[in-house]
Amino acid sequence: MIAIATAPEAGVSRTVLPNGLTVLSEFVPGVRSVAIGAWVRSGSMHEHGDQVGIAHMLEHMVFKGTTKYGAKALALSLEVLGGSLDAYTTREHTSYQARVLDEHLSEASDVLFELCFQPLLRDEDLRLERKVILEEIAMVDDTPDDVIFELHAARMYPGHAYGHAILGTPATVKRISAADLRAWHERAYHPPQIVLAAAGNVTHERLLDVLDATGWATRARGVSEWLAPPPPPEAIMREYTHVKRKDIAQT
Repeated sequence: MIAIATAPEAGVSRTVLPNGLTVLSEFVPGVRSVAIGAWVRSGSMHEHGDQVGIAHMLEHMVFKGTTKYGAKALALSLEVLGGSLDAYTTREHTSYQARVLDEHLSEASDVLFELCFQPLLRDEDLRLERKVILEEIAMVDDTPDDVIFELHAARMYPGHAYGHAILGTPATVKRISAADLRAWHERAYHPPQIVLAAAGNVTHERLLDVLDATGWATRARGVSEWLAPPPPPEAIMREYTHVKRKDIAQT
């Protein structure tokens, strides 16, 4: 495998592969596990208009099945090995993470590759998952500290992508289609848009070999049109009072 120069950086090894994937690793002595994750430049800050919430929705939908794994197989893929698999979406990125024993690093890498590059994104799965996300939004509305964070972002950055709700709104979640998700995935999920990092009982050389064997290193570079939103106007602290009255019954 050909790789561009590797440079140690405060105990962290870094390589940028020819396809643009950035690979980071840190060997941690005295452990038998490895944590590995993919950070994709796909967050709510990249959304606009009626697609607010699409990055988070895509994070949900990739777990409904890939070309290699069904939904149940994905859920059990690492759990049966004593490992774990998780994901989350922020304003800046979406992250897919696994933790396994060092001997199962290849399996974890393979699962993450499938999630990032081979999701099915079927219409029938979206109909079910949309209900899950709408329930998640309702739960946030019933959680005061979550509401405070959403209000803070919206008030600090009115009219800007930084103020978007990561989960979207009920209206946008109902509007996003499977075709929209496939188009978003095609734009965002390319190697130059991803940082793959691992830490634990793994050398940088072994990590590169595993990524080569599981398709990460040979994945086509792709063409990305991704642009960060313009810098927001300087946030201005405003005095305001927000009162939200709800029925005492929770959803």
